[in-house]
Amino acid sequence: MRDTTSSAYGPPRGTGSRAARGSRITREDIDHAGNVSLATFLEARLAGVRVIGHRGEYIVRLTGTPSDGNLGALVLIDGSEGSIGGLELKDISTIEVLKDAAAAVYGVRGAYGVLMITTRRQ
Repeated sequence: MRDTTSSAYGPPRGTGSRAARGSRITREDIDHAGNVSLATFLEARLAGVRVIGHRGEYIVRLTGTPSDGNLGALVLIDGSEGSIGGLELKDISTIEVLKDAAAAVYGVRGAYGVLMITTRRQ
C-alpha cells in the first residue's frame, strides 16, 4: 500500500493496482449533455452505474459493489445524504463516484459506493 493514497474527497492517486477507484464529471461535461434526465446522464457517462426507479425514489447501483436487496450507493448532495430524485442536471456542478477504499471513510453506508454531487447553489 506504499504506492497508494486514497482520499474520500478527491480522485484516487497512486501507481499500484490497489488504488481506490472513482470517476469524476465536471460542469463542462454536464453542459455538453443536452436535454436528458439525471438518471439517463449518470448511466450514459459513468461506466458501471445503474439507476433504478423504486417506490418513487431512485437507487444508484455501482458495479463492483454488493447488491443486497434495495440498497444502493450513498448519495451525498452538497455533503448531506439525499436522493437524485429532486435534482435536475442543470443545477449540478460536479459528480464524483467513490468505490472501494475511497468510500471506506463513510463506513457501512459507503460499502455500496458513494455518489457525491455538488450543486451550483452550494
